[in-house]
Amino acid sequence: MNHFKIERKAIYKVASLITEYGWIFREQPIVDLGVDALVETPIGIDNRNKIFALQIKGG
Repeated sequence: MNHFKIERKAIYKVASLITEYGWIFREQPIVDLGVDALVETPIGIDNRNKIFALQIKGG
């Protein structure tokens, strides 16, 4: 399996897990060596949410 397929499979698995929890997964379409996706939690009782930057590794 080439590097691209491994990377896509890892991103898909992480996206699936994040959305299963009801969080928002936003893949970053710009190819670089840093942030692969942003994850946003739902707005809580205190009207706040959190945003996390992810670097996803596969293989």
